[in-house]
Amino acid sequence: SFQERKGLGGLVSVGVVVTLCILLIGELREYLSPAIRHDFLVDPTVDHMFQLNVDMTIKMPCSSLSMDVMDVTGDTIHVQDQLRMETRPFTTEGAIHFRDLSGYTYNEDVHNLLRQGQQVRKAPSTPGSGNGDGCRVYGSMDVAKIHGNFHVTAKGHGHGGEHVAHDSINFSHRIDKFSFGPDHPGIHNPLDNSVEVSKVTFERYKYTLSVVPTIFTDAYSVLLTTQYAVSEHDKEVPLKGGQPMQPPGIFFSYTIEPITIRVSEDSVPLFMFLLRSCSIIGGIWVTAGLLYR
Repeated sequence: SFQERKGLGGLVSVGVVVTLCILLIGELREYLSPAIRHDFLVDPTVDHMFQLNVDMTIKMPCSSLSMDVMDVTGDTIHVQDQLRMETRPFTTEGAIHFRDLSGYTYNEDVHNLLRQGQQVRKAPSTPGSGNGDGCRVYGSMDVAKIHGNFHVTAKGHGHGGEHVAHDSINFSHRIDKFSFGPDHPGIHNPLDNSVEVSKVTFERYKYTLSVVPTIFTDAYSVLLTTQYAVSEHDKEVPLKGGQPMQPPGIFFSYTIEPITIRVSEDSVPLFMFLLRSCSIIGGIWVTAGLLYR
C-alpha cells in the first residue's frame, strides 16, 4: 500500500543517511590522517663532511676548558675556532636528568615537520649575561662523516698546556641542543634539554651515539636531517699518586650508520578523495533506489 511504501521509503532514507555519514567520515579521516611509512635504504648522500651542532653549558670557567674532535683516522680538530664560548650562570632549571627522559620519538606529523623544517638554522645564538659560574659552548662545526669523538676536558688533563687546578674541575653540564646535520626547528633530539650534575671532582661522562641519516618526505617537499640513539655512562676516574688515571670530562662518541631511514606520508590526493566520495554517494544512491523498488 501507499502507507507501507512511504514507511519503507523513510527507513531507506534513514539508512542511506547513516551509511553515507559513516563511509564519508571514514574517507575524511583517511584523507586528513595519512599513514606513516618507514623505508630503509643505503645512504644516497655523497658528502664526506657533515654538520655537528652543539649548545651546552659546563660548570667551569671557559678559560679552563679544552675541546677537540678526533676521528677514527687519527685526525684531530681543535674546535675552539669554530664554536663560541661565553661566561654564563649554570642552572638546571627546566632541564631533565638524562636517565629520566622517556624514549625518544620524533613528531610523526610529517607535514608539520616539513613545514617547520623549511627554516634552516646554523645554530642557536641567544646572548649570554657575560657573568656566572659556567661556560656556554655553542655553534656548528663540520666534521668527517666517519666514527669520531667530540670531547670537552680540562686544560692539562689529556692534552698538554696549562694545568687546571683539581679543585676547580666540575663537569656538571646542561645540554640544550646536540644534533647532526642541518638544524631544523621542530625536530627534537634525545640529548636536548638534558642535564647531569657531578657529585665528585674527577667524573667522566661518555655518551655513545648511533647516527642515522633520515629523509622526511610528503607530496610537496623533502627534508634531509638525522636521528640518533644514545646511551650514557658516567664514572668516577680512579687516582694513582694523586693524579687521575684517565682525563675527566665529557665525551661524545658517534658512529654514522651506512643506512638511511625514509619517513614518508602515504597521503590520499585531493582528487582521489573527491572521486572516492562521489563514488560512495553514487553507489549508495543506486543501491537505495534498488531496495526501495
